[in-house]
Order: sequence, then structure tokens, then C-alpha cells
Amino acid sequence: MIHVFLAKKGGNDCAIASRALLEDPERPDQSWVIWIDLDHPTEEEEELALQWLGFLHPLTVEDIRMPKRRGDTATHLPKVEDFEEYTFVVTNPLREANISDSGSFRLSQLSCVLTDRVLLTWHYHPVVGVDALKMQVTRHGAMVGRGPDHLLQKVIDESVEGYIPVIDKIEDDLDNLEETIFHRPEPRTLERLMSYKRGIQNLRRTMQHERDTVSRLIRGESRRISETDTTQFRDVHDHLLRYLEVLETNREMISDLVQIYLACDSQRLNEVMRVLTGLSTIVLPMGLITGIYGMNVKMPETEWDYGYPMVLLMLGVIAVGGYFFLRWRKWL
Repeated sequence: MIHVFLAKKGGNDCAIASRALLEDPERPDQSWVIWIDLDHPTEEEEELALQWLGFLHPLTVEDIRMPKRRGDTATHLPKVEDFEEYTFVVTNPLREANISDSGSFRLSQLSCVLTDRVLLTWHYHPVVGVDALKMQVTRHGAMVGRGPDHLLQKVIDESVEGYIPVIDKIEDDLDNLEETIFHRPEPRTLERLMSYKRGIQNLRRTMQHERDTVSRLIRGESRRISETDTTQFRDVHDHLLRYLEVLETNREMISDLVQIYLACDSQRLNEVMRVLTGLSTIVLPMGLITGIYGMNVKMPETEWDYGYPMVLLMLGVIAVGGYFFLRWRKWL
């Protein structure tokens, strides 16, 4: 699907157009700022957008179409490339601002082509931030009129903000897992911890590439980014740094929780072994006595009328005495 937004440079009103704008041979003049969003486009829509732009490098097109060529989960790592006629930016926003109970999440590829008056965003899956920005544009048309570089900054900023719910959920889940470890540790708890650890590592790696991409835009590697929007990109960069610090703290917390889980599991095993050892200590002398009287040897007590009750009484005294002795020593 093709979504088109356009506004006069510096204007306050935004118009919403359709693919007919790309099919019209008469293009808007240089005074218009245009945002074209290709949301899971068809082959026909892709060719229409490529023909309308007319100057994308074949390698750029290949990178844009990677998710379509290599499968649902294939995404290009975030990067920025500056060409003579355009700047190509790739980011990996989340498909939805959520993370599963197993600590996994799904990324998408958002490809952005920035020219002096056009921003083209191209994605094959839902992207956190793009839909929200479309709603903002319909209410505040001046955002489009401020230029395509400003729209690019807003797209990346909204995508980065999409990490917040995921990071918050990770922190809440780790707090719940910490309580579970202390009260009722289970093997599944350790599995969830390791799943979250893998998820955090993948998320950190993606955000580190995002940070490097934004850093290159801040350094002025693209002449199409104005000084005002460079300042805005610094704010996005600061957000990424803060989120990376939180993820690093969560990763260290998981390592600590794993050690705590192993210690609690070992403590629980020691408790079980202590009880079993105590029971063995009580039963052992009883087994010794019954073994002696169970031999086929004539013993004085066997001819005594109270011999059998005496042996039972002796076993009972040993059991009760052993139990209270272990309780007194706090071994049970």
C-alpha cells in the first residue's frame, strides 16, 4: 500500500494523496515536500515508486528488498550510505512494542531514502512509530512542511521510542522472576532467564547498530540533514545510550539471578539431603537391632514372654530419642 503526504516547504497544511500522484507525469515542483510510505508494497507498487524516483542504485534496491528475498525474519543491519542524489538509511524497529514471555521479539527493516524534497520509507512489516507518525502528520501538517530531513528524524525517533515498552516489560518480568526464584524456583525459571538473556543480547546488538547509524547522521555525513535536525538526532542518540545502559544493567541482573537460582537450588538440595540423612540416622540403629534379632540363632530374649514387646519398645525409644536429639541440634 502506498501512502503519500505532501506540503509546501515551510507550510502549515498537509495534503494526503494516493498512488495517483506517482502515476501523474506532471510532478509537483520543488516547493513541495513529499513523504511516500510503502507499507508491504506489491510488485507493481514497488516498480511504480522506483520509476518515480528513477535514481536508486541497484545495491540500494537489493538492500531494501532483502526481507522479501530472504524470508520473513531476514533484515539488513542498520546503516547509512550517502549517494550523490540521495541518502540511504536502514533501521531495525520493532514490529510491535511487546516482548513474549520467552524473551523473544520480532524486528522489521525500515528502509529510508532521503532526497532534498522527498522522504521514501519502505517496509514489508508493521513498524512501531511509522503509524504513530502518520497520525501526527494528519493532525500537525507543519511537520511535513519542515522538510524531509525533519520527517526522517521523526521516523527514527518514533521507532526508538518503541523500545520503551519492551524495556519496561523486561524489567517487570525480571522482578517477578526474582521473587519466583526466592519462593518457588523451578527448572522453567532458569530456562526463562536464559531466554531473556538471549533476547537482551539481540536487542542490545540491534540498538548498538542503531546508535552507530544515528552517530553518523550527527557527524554530518549527509549534507541533507540540517543543523536543526542534527540537534534533534543528538536527542535520539542520547535515548539510545540510555536504553543501552538499562539493557546492560538488566543483562547483569540476569547473570546475578542465575547465580542466585543455582545457590537456592543447591540450598534446597542440601535441605533434602539433611532430612534424608536424619532419617537414615534414626533408622540405622533400628535396622541393626532388627537384624540381630532376625538371625536364626537362639537368644535369651526369645524365651522371655515380654521379649518381643521389649524389642518394639527399644525401637520406639531409639526412634523418638534420635528424632528429638536431631531437633535439639537443629539438624532437622
